This record gives sequence, structure tokens and C-alpha cells, in this order.
Amino acid sequence: MSDGGGLVAPRSVAVVGASELGGTNYYGARVMRNLVDSATDVAVYAVNPRYHGQQVMGADAFGTLSDIPEPPELVIIAIPAAAVVDVLTEAGELGVQTCVVLTRESRGPSARKAFEREVRDVALRYSMRVIGPNSMGVFCGTAMVNGSFASGAHDGGLKPGSLSMVSQSGSAISYLLQLLQRTRIGYSWLISTGDEAVCSLEALFEQVVEDPDTQVILLVVEGVADGERFRRAALRARVLGKPVLLLQVGVSTVGREAVQTHTGRLAGVEKAFEAVAEESGIVRVPTFERLYDIATSMVEQALPRKDHEHARRAMVATTSGGAGAYTADHLSALGWSLPPLSEEIQQDIESISGQNGLQNPVDVTGTWAQPEMLPALLLAMSKDTTIDAVVIASGAGGTLALPVAEALAAVREEIPQELYVGWVGMSAEVAAVLGNAGISAFPDPARAAHAAEASARFRQNQQNIQPASSLMELLSEGTCAHVRTETGRNGPGTTSTAGEMLVSLAAAGVPCAPGRLSRGLDLQEVEDLADEVGYPLAIKLDSPALSHKTDKGAVAVGIADADQLEVQLARLADIAKHDGLDSPRVLVQRMVDGIEVLVGLKRDPAFGLLLVLGVGGVRAELFPDVNAVVLPTTDAGLASMVGSHPMLNRLLAGYRGAEAADRGALIEVLRRFAEWGTAHGDQLLAAEVNPVMVNGAAAVAVDARAVWER
Repeated sequence: MSDGGGLVAPRSVAVVGASELGGTNYYGARVMRNLVDSATDVAVYAVNPRYHGQQVMGADAFGTLSDIPEPPELVIIAIPAAAVVDVLTEAGELGVQTCVVLTRESRGPSARKAFEREVRDVALRYSMRVIGPNSMGVFCGTAMVNGSFASGAHDGGLKPGSLSMVSQSGSAISYLLQLLQRTRIGYSWLISTGDEAVCSLEALFEQVVEDPDTQVILLVVEGVADGERFRRAALRARVLGKPVLLLQVGVSTVGREAVQTHTGRLAGVEKAFEAVAEESGIVRVPTFERLYDIATSMVEQALPRKDHEHARRAMVATTSGGAGAYTADHLSALGWSLPPLSEEIQQDIESISGQNGLQNPVDVTGTWAQPEMLPALLLAMSKDTTIDAVVIASGAGGTLALPVAEALAAVREEIPQELYVGWVGMSAEVAAVLGNAGISAFPDPARAAHAAEASARFRQNQQNIQPASSLMELLSEGTCAHVRTETGRNGPGTTSTAGEMLVSLAAAGVPCAPGRLSRGLDLQEVEDLADEVGYPLAIKLDSPALSHKTDKGAVAVGIADADQLEVQLARLADIAKHDGLDSPRVLVQRMVDGIEVLVGLKRDPAFGLLLVLGVGGVRAELFPDVNAVVLPTTDAGLASMVGSHPMLNRLLAGYRGAEAADRGALIEVLRRFAEWGTAHGDQLLAAEVNPVMVNGAAAVAVDARAVWER
């Protein structure tokens, strides 16, 4: 098993290093306390030679795992690092399915790596799942097992449910536990991955995706090692209709350094996670607060309605004009519409409220005096079946707040739409009443708007899972083999110049601007090449030492005849001499007009090759935003990458009366370029075609560069 196999709720748990509170092993005592408080239908054993034949917190104690009458299904290890491997070996001999190692080797990086290597060797020898070391523990809601030292559920108040979390931060689980205790929402699995010597986050992600009790998945990620495995799990979740929420830490330079210091993991490149989220429907969240908000609303609002279409149409009811406008602002910024009331519904709500001229947002200031009015208004508004969500924006309400909340809770089941409340000054009592009725309530309408938007994204993605299915099929086929083409490079660690790259790309089927590469700066040779290519044309210095030719003035365009060619070639020769370029050559190209597009390849250490797309030419630095996909991808993935770049789309559509560009031709260049990059495997670190010229009839590569692995 080692890191694979399904997650199974344990029927028996042993804690190695168990102790009484106040004893010498705080972690062993904390785990025992949590288990004894929570696991009412699971056998719990304490393992500690000091307590052999006695009891620890009411659980029978044994000197070793072998002394227990039957091998436990889950073993939690909280003892010094020097003894861990022996205990794991004993567990493996007994046929234990899963071990969780809380211990961390703290004697420095080299000792830590050696410890992890020994743990891994034992796990592989016995095909045993090992989580950790340095894990906070695991929680299984189905079995009511809190196998951790977290204090967030100190009273044992665990609830089985449909939410699962896999986290590289133990504190994130502790925080979530405390928040969930205030709701009716329970969980299937909460897993702290620790240092992942054996069982990686990607493996555990796969397992919770396949867990039948899990319907919503939360990930707190510092970094991944196997990007392809992570990607497969994310796509599988989309196909199965399970929303995935991702909180990623280590996205800034300082954050990446902190991740390295904390765990030694390599934090994933931001664009790679962004690309995987886009294709798989992962909802990325920036804060723990947003993670909790969206997790609860996914359970209560999105999942029960995931098979229904969603058009981002909201009805807002408010007891304050300002709160209504505030809510409308946030929804509109997220792409939602607030459609006008139908004549019938308008008449109904005016009759209920006694106010005239009401529109969406429906402002019924003063309804606190009549707790039954707001629910009646909601029922009237919910008759519009084209509405996806009803959002209530309100304020404290004083002594009338609880009666209003209770009245809302009483009619929840009669409202078919998603129902959100943004209640400024909401008390814990009011929040509990609304939450227990399946109403997603937040102390700020803006939080309600973001929760509604996450649900919208998930439900819209569920209307078409074919792209995810097609991509999974492509990944299951493995990377297609391609014939390697000559790159012209002189050895590992070198840079391929534009001339060399265009020859290589053309051989791979990438459309390139017609051109020829000279052997040097000889005028006669360049004139002969110009006659072959045809005027008007451009000439460029070609050297590994030149990365920004335009900035250096090493490009001449619009050359109409041989006289202009002679003048410009002399100018380029002066630049080459001034910069001390070694054996410079000249790329002679026919002039091509069109929209300048940047296309690139970048190797991510976890996810492999990323294909990036953005505005090209000299505008590339002015408009640096790029879209990306992880390779391999489908033609639909390429089309989506092109279609979702706002600035590029404006240019391709024919900005200010210009000719519209051929998107199909651009997608073909992307596909061929991606195949070229994939064919070169791990040797390729990065490549760039800038620009690809796209016009109404074609798309061709004009300039290019590549960097190779040393």
C-alpha cells in the first residue's frame, strides 16, 4: 500500500507513547485524551511499557504493539525519533494498515533526511501507509476518531459529514475544527500530512477524492512534488462532482523561503497552480476565512443544486438601502446580474411590505418590527425560478434579531434557490439558528457574495465535465512520442538563438516566417539570401549573447531593396563589434504583418512544462499578464487559454478597426509548439517565441529563443 489504497475508517487505534495528562509525553497524552473523548465505538489502546497492565484514561495499556490481543488498524506514534523505526517495523510485522508518525527529527537537515529515508524504507518493505513524520494527526468523522494532539476539539464534539481536508499545515486543521463546531457541518477525513516521507499530499488527495463519504475537499498546500498526480486527482474530483478548495501558501518570494525553511518543500510556481485550477475547476482562496466560508456554503448551497444550471442571477433583499447597494456592488464586481422584478412579484412584495416602487435590491427598511415580513418577502421573491441565489443584507436588529432569524429558518425548505445572509453585527445565537437551518450566514455581505460566486463557478463547471474527462484520457495515454529535431545548440547549458530555433521549429511543423540564416556578416552572402527570401524584409543579429535585440537596435525592418540592406547590415556589424559578439550571424526574414503574440514554455519543477501566452513584441513588458496551461493539454484547453486573455482578445478581435486575426491559426501554432517542447523532454528549461505574428490568414513564428538544462 505505502501511499496508495483507499481510506478506511479504523475500528481499533493504538497510541504508542500514550501517557496521562501531566506526564512526561505531552503529545501522547493529548492524543489519548482526544481519542478517549471521541472514539466511543472504536477500540483504543495505550502502548507504553511504563503503564503495561494498567489503564491510561480508561483505556487498556500494553508494553508493545505485539502485546495487544489483535493488531490495531491504526497506530499513532508519539515517541522519540530514535525509537520510531523499530515501532514501525513491529507494526509492519503485525500487518498494521496505517501508521501516523507525530514525531519530528529535530537534529538538523541531514539527520531529518536520514530519518525520513528509514521511515520510507520500512513502509515500502511492508506495503504500509505511513503519514508523517511531523504530522499533527488524522481525524475520521465516520468513525468519530480524533487521532491528533489538536486542542480544537477538546470536548470530543466530532460530527460525521461530507467535508474532507488534506493539509500541509496542522494549524489549519485545528482552526477549521473550531469553526466547524459552531455549525451542523461534519467531516469525513481531516489529515495533517507532516513531512510526507511516504504518503504525499498528492496521494492523500487522490484518496479523499475516491472516498464515498467525501463530497467537498479542502487543500492547504505549501508545495507539491508530483504535479501530474495532483493534476489527475483534481480532474477526477471535477468529473465526480466534488468541489475542491485550495489555499496555497508560499506564493510570494518571502513565503517561498518560509516554506523551504519550515518543511524543505519547493513551493509550486503560482502560474502552474493557476493553470491546474482553471482546467479542473479548483476554487483558489486567499485566506482561512474565505476557505471556511466557501466550504460551508458548498455543503449547504452548491452540492444540493449542482445538477441545476447557474446564470449568476441574484435577488437581494435588504433592511438598509446602503447595505443593499454594498451587496449589489460586490455581486456586480464578480459578474452577477440583479434582474428586475417581474410585475407579478413586484405586486406581491409591495402588498406584503406596504411599500411601492420596490426593485431589486428590495429595500424593506423597518421589517424588524414584524419578524414574519422578511420570510414572506423571500417566499414571494423565490417564485422567480430564473434566480440562482437570494441574498439578504441586514444589520444587528437588537432584541428582534433572533425572532427574525427563527422566522427565516422556518421557511428555508420552501425556498429552492441558494440562500445567503450577510448580517453585520450578527450574534453567535443568530448565526447558530441560521446555520442549523442550512442558511449560509456571514457577518459581512461581501463574504456572502464571494461564497455565492464560488458556488456559481462550481455549478457552472458541472454543466460540462467533458473537457476534464478528455484531459484525463489524454493523461492516461501518457506523453506522445515525437521525433527529436535538431536544435543547433553546441552542448548542454547553451542557449539556442532565433535562427537555430526557427529552423528547429519549422522542422517540427511550427509555421515560421520565411527566412534564411547567414554564416556571418558578409554582405554578398546576405544579399543573396535576401534575393531568395524576397523584399520587403527584416534582418536581425543572431547571437546567444543577444536576448533583447530590439533594445540593442539589432533589428532592421521594412528593408525595401539592396541599398537599404547594405546600410542596415553595416549598422548591425557595428553593434556586433561594439558588444564583442562572438561569430554573429544574420537572420534574413520576409516581413510579416499582424498582431504580436508571445508564446512560451517554462519548466516547473513539480508540474513539468507550462505553455504560456500573452501580448507579444515590445508590448510584452507593458502588458506582462500571461495565461498558462500545463502540458499535455487538449485543443479545447488551448482555445480556452486564448479566449480567456482579456487584452489579447481585444487585439485579436480587430482593435480599432484592424483586421480580425485567425484564432484557429494561432491555436495551431500553440499545439505544434507544445509538441515540440514535449518532444525535448527534461532537457528544455524554457523557450519563447516572441512574437508570433497573427493576421487574418495565418500565424507564424518570427523570433524565438530557448534555454537548455546543464
